[in-house]
Amino acid sequence: MKKLVMIVAITWILSLVTTLIIVYYTPANLANGTVSSQKLAPYSIPFVTAGGNWPQRIESVTSWVDINDMAPALTLDRPCRLVLIFSAEANADPGQNIKLRVLVGEGPAWPYEITLNVGDNTNPYDYPSHVFVQMSYASYSFTFYTESSVGPGAFSIRVQGKVTGGNGYITHRNLAVIALPT
Repeated sequence: MKKLVMIVAITWILSLVTTLIIVYYTPANLANGTVSSQKLAPYSIPFVTAGGNWPQRIESVTSWVDINDMAPALTLDRPCRLVLIFSAEANADPGQNIKLRVLVGEGPAWPYEITLNVGDNTNPYDYPSHVFVQMSYASYSFTFYTESSVGPGAFSIRVQGKVTGGNGYITHRNLAVIALPT
C-alpha cells in the first residue's frame, strides 16, 4: 500500500510540473525571435509551382532535354536556399531508366542527377496488354535543393531528363519550389 501511495504521489507531482511548464511557455513567454512568437506576412516565403498531365516521350540518351510544363520562373528579393520538390509518374522501355536533374539558372540543384528505375516492365501475371500498360507507370518523388544561397534576382528553373536507352515516358508531373530566406 505504501508503494501505491508513493506512485500516486509521484504521478501527481509530475502532472503538476508538466502543467506548470505548459502554462508558463505560452507564446507571450517565449523568447523574442522564435518562430512561434511571430506571425509571417502572407507570401513572406516565396514559392512557385509548375506541372503538366500530358505524357511526354524522352528519347535522348546523349543530351538533356527539357521536361514540358516544368519551367517556373522565380524572382527573389533576398538570398535564399531553394527546396525543389518533384513528383511524377514514369515508365520506360524494358531494361531502360530515366535520368533527371533540376537546373536553377544554369547550375544544377543537388543531387545533380537522379535515376528513376522504371524499365522493369515485366508482366508476371500475364495481364491483357490494355490492363498492363496502365499498370506499368510508377509514381516517383524526390527533393532537390541548392547547396548554397541564391539571389537576389530572377531565376529560371528547369527539370531535364534523358534515358539510358530506348524511350522513357513521364506524366502527371509536378514541381514545387520553396525559397527559404538565409
